[in-house]
Formats: sequence, C-alpha cells, structure tokens
Amino acid sequence: MQDLEIRKFRLIKQIADAQNEYLIKYLEVLLQDWNHTKIDFDLLAQLSQPVQKDISIENLIQKQNYSGIDRQYFDSLVEEIHIEETLEELIIID
Repeated sequence: MQDLEIRKFRLIKQIADAQNEYLIKYLEVLLQDWNHTKIDFDLLAQLSQPVQKDISIENLIQKQNYSGIDRQYFDSLVEEIHIEETLEELIIID
C-alpha cells in the first residue's frame, strides 16, 4: 500500500508542476468520467498482467486445461460424414 501512496504523491507533484492547460483540462475530464463510470477492476487487473515473453505448447496445454480430442469419437464422426479424400486433398487451398 505504501507503493500506492508514493505513486499518488508523484502524480500530484506532476500535476502541480504541469504548465499545459490542455493537459489539466484533459485530466479533469478523465477523472470526472472515471468517477461516473462503473469500472470492472477485476478485468482491468487481468488486462494489466505482464505478458509472458515466451510460451511453450506444454504451458498452453496446462494453462488452457487442454485434454485433446477423443480419438474414437473423432473417428466415428469421420466415418459418419463419409470423408473419402486424403488429408492432402482436404488441405489444398486454391
């Protein structure tokens, strides 16, 4: 919480030192809108999380709780819709 207080103090100092009238007006409007808008702080916190610099397939599988496909079910669907083309024929893009 001390960090928040320091950040607020720095902001106040920057505003007090500002000489640009348009900046002050912008901040006034921004704060006025902010006070009249319902903010989803949980969503805001999620969006402000740092993005991983690198990610592996294993991490994605774990993070998304991916369990793969049910091969028997998939094969039954293929059989049911009578796919006769080879994989190569199916992925040809014209």
